[in-house]
Amino acid sequence: MVLALGTRRIERHVLDLTAMLIEGLGAKGYTVLSPRLEPERSGIVSFRHPSLSTDDLHARLQEARIDVAVCVGALRASPAVHNDAGDVRALLDALP
Repeated sequence: MVLALGTRRIERHVLDLTAMLIEGLGAKGYTVLSPRLEPERSGIVSFRHPSLSTDDLHARLQEARIDVAVCVGALRASPAVHNDAGDVRALLDALP
């Protein structure tokens, strides 16, 4: 699949998803800890809410069947080639 799609196309797709996620998190008042601008931005977005518990948010996302990691007191989302804008919207919609 990777060879058929091409690594540049996959990279662009992932960076587009992370840009969408970063923008949506900012609009909801979350603090994004990962680099926001290219070329430093990657396929990982670490974030936290300024007042809500990371563990509570993680539980809320798990209930919504959205898989993110908890790492050093923050949530970490890693959109990949198999994700799409609908997945990012679902994650954002599940967050208060």
